[in-house]
Amino acid sequence: MTQSKPRLLLNAEPFGFGPAAAIACLTPLLQERGMQISYIGETHTLDLQKHLAYEAMYDTTSMTSHEKRILMNQLATRYDLFVTAMDFSMAEIAEAAAMPTVIYDALTWYWPQIHPAIKHADLYIAQQFFGVQERLALEASAFPAYAVVPPIVAANEGAEKQHVLLNMGGLQNPYWDFHDAVAYAQLMLNAVSAALPETETLIVTTSATIAKALHDPRVSTLSRQSMIDALRRAKTAIMTPGLGNIYDAASFNVPTLWLPPANDSQGQQSMLLAENGCCDESLDWSELTGAIDYRAPQTVVVQAITHALQAVTHSKNLRQQLSRLSSQKFQALSTHQNSNAKNLLQLFGSDGAIDIASAIAQHVESRTYVGTK
Repeated sequence: MTQSKPRLLLNAEPFGFGPAAAIACLTPLLQERGMQISYIGETHTLDLQKHLAYEAMYDTTSMTSHEKRILMNQLATRYDLFVTAMDFSMAEIAEAAAMPTVIYDALTWYWPQIHPAIKHADLYIAQQFFGVQERLALEASAFPAYAVVPPIVAANEGAEKQHVLLNMGGLQNPYWDFHDAVAYAQLMLNAVSAALPETETLIVTTSATIAKALHDPRVSTLSRQSMIDALRRAKTAIMTPGLGNIYDAASFNVPTLWLPPANDSQGQQSMLLAENGCCDESLDWSELTGAIDYRAPQTVVVQAITHALQAVTHSKNLRQQLSRLSSQKFQALSTHQNSNAKNLLQLFGSDGAIDIASAIAQHVESRTYVGTK
């Protein structure tokens, strides 16, 4: 009997599309290194994994926390390493099942408190952004052995420009109602559609369940590779200010109009872009219904965003104001030859996915693993 390929179980937090997209980027790189990769996750995180060649996929959407623990205890003997993009509750379950655990975190700078699962992880991988190195130094005791990697995107060459990309990300998260997520998507789609000249081709993408709820043939869910192709050919983009979208704009040097934030981290990121000269154009709820303190507690911020969303949705005057603002800012965006977001790659580097794959491979090689016989 001989040992064969190490077996990894990957996972992503069901919060927007950022964590799921990060895992989708990482999977083929780990497979190229000879590892057998499976995925465990729920709801819309599965949308970006369905097109990848996983050994197995475990859908936990309808499972209780207790049922997830039972499943993870069963899987602990089959896999050598659990790797999650920011799903700390699943990391805790894996750690309780005595599974070696790696946590990739795109938001080290953001968390009000460091989650206990991080301290108990075998390896913590932080993606660079404003404040990351300072946080790691300030709260060193909260972190295990860690690696700091550049943004997971690469610097990409563009192609013939063909369309405008409206990317609203996954939009779904545990802190607001699904119907509000759909209302946000519909509101932004209507505003952007009204703002764009009829001659422009518009590509629209979001999570599968929201795309289905919109009943609009223009809206679909793109695989990670399809998203890369869409970004490469985008004249301009209109996107939610999630960090994955921000680094995509930087990677492809796509002039971007940032939509009103859908959660607190998006609001803080939008502010950081503006403060550091990395923003092209942006829309904010303050231009419609009043300022929101995006540094307030998460539930308070999401509630304020929901109230703003509902106010705009139910007011003809506010919807018209959103359309006017969208048109004005899209016209301003069309004068940009490059994206200010590209400055982020000069500050923080690129190709972090390769570094993550290397760090995980080195970690696996340092351990005795189960492998396949």
